[in-house]
Amino acid sequence: FPDRTSDSGPWHRYRDSIKKISFEGRVVAGTRIYGLFSGLSNVVEIENLNYLDTTNVQIMSNMFYDMSSLKTVDLTGFNTSNVRNMRTMFFGATSLTSLDLSSFDTSNVTSMEYMFRGMTNLVDLNLSSFDTSKVIDMEDMFASSTSLTNLDLTNFDTSNVTKMNQMFANMPSLTNLDLSSFNTKKVTTMKSIFYNTKSLNHLTLGKETVWLADGELPEPINGKWVHVDSDATFSSIQLMQYDGSLDGLY
Repeated sequence: FPDRTSDSGPWHRYRDSIKKISFEGRVVAGTRIYGLFSGLSNVVEIENLNYLDTTNVQIMSNMFYDMSSLKTVDLTGFNTSNVRNMRTMFFGATSLTSLDLSSFDTSNVTSMEYMFRGMTNLVDLNLSSFDTSKVIDMEDMFASSTSLTNLDLTNFDTSNVTKMNQMFANMPSLTNLDLSSFNTKKVTTMKSIFYNTKSLNHLTLGKETVWLADGELPEPINGKWVHVDSDATFSSIQLMQYDGSLDGLY
């Protein structure tokens, strides 16, 4: 089907009455499927999504935006090798409790801002297979995913990222975060990166995980961050001065 440049698809006028989407044969997408299912807030199921050929797609932003009733989605057949933009892809998909993106090829993606924002019932998210080496913007990427407890970012390459503001904001269920692979030397803003993420009390930092002054680390439950290997203790303000010399678990 032709490229999409807005949310106003031919089915948009019927969005309140659509409960199920079913692909009955192969459909070849163009380069842009911006907001393909956006706003279909009563859709519970997408059947045979593997029939959607996404080989040519470059823009997937807003694809599942505000699909608040969608319970599951099978994306294992998606070819994302040419995708550059995944901005707000799952924003507001509040009924999804799990998401398997292990087959995603993200090697050409530059925009991931707001990608998983507001997924309030998502508990586990493993992104260890993501290639983020070209990503520039991760603003609000996981913000307000209030039930997210397990977030695996162990292989994230953030060496080209410039924006991380509110990346992990308002995530009250998150207690442990491994940022050991993060290289933040090109980041220009981390404003409110952990805003209202008050349960976070374990952080793993790498040698190139440098904080900016606007980053504001939360206070751990016991009031101090303790470097496990050395027993050195730091307040949140002190840990903001982290220079990479004491990498590891806090």
